[in-house]
Amino acid sequence: MKNINPFLIIIAGILISLTIVYKDSQSNFKIKSHNSDNLKKVNFIEVDDIVIGNEDANFFLIEYIDLQCKHCKDFHPHLHSLLNSHYVTSGEIAVVIRHGPHVDQLSTEKGLTTECIRENYGNQTALDFIDRSLLVVEEIEYPTERFNKIFNELNIETKIISECRLLGGEKRKSFEEKTKSIIKSLQITQTPYLQILDNSGTELYSEFGIHTFQELTEIFYQIIL
Repeated sequence: MKNINPFLIIIAGILISLTIVYKDSQSNFKIKSHNSDNLKKVNFIEVDDIVIGNEDANFFLIEYIDLQCKHCKDFHPHLHSLLNSHYVTSGEIAVVIRHGPHVDQLSTEKGLTTECIRENYGNQTALDFIDRSLLVVEEIEYPTERFNKIFNELNIETKIISECRLLGGEKRKSFEEKTKSIIKSLQITQTPYLQILDNSGTELYSEFGIHTFQELTEIFYQIIL
């Protein structure tokens, strides 16, 4: 019998192991089959969404967030890794942030502040505020002093946001109704809740929980492939 190089056996073993691991990782994500070639693109971006990236992208990652949520705080570094990746910078994927179910009235107040910032200062400033706001979560009262400090860092005029938040009860009522509608339509009970849609509005993936950057890239690799 011809001698087999032990080094080749080791390499073969490693390749087999990697194949098994890759297949296992694929099976962990319940991605729906899709073929959007013949589907018409639709604009499902809502006026109060925070959108980072190309609004004409082929795929959209939607995060439903609560600013009192510790899991959302833990997830956001991974989200920023995605935002800095070629998936977003190339325009293939855009990230959309929406307010999900709120655990208490303070969550609603923080969410309303974010809406006012987006409305007056744009998407990127709203995202910057979210990142800073998530540094401290599960507070028991509205953090006026801390938020004022964040406003100063982001060159946000406190007066503009205060006036926006106090615009009668209609703004707050609309915000709360939209949140309830999201909970009812998607059956979301916890955050962060992630949803991936193609540009026809077809849902390809949805799941609650903290997704690492590696997991996000694996999901998008399978979808785009």
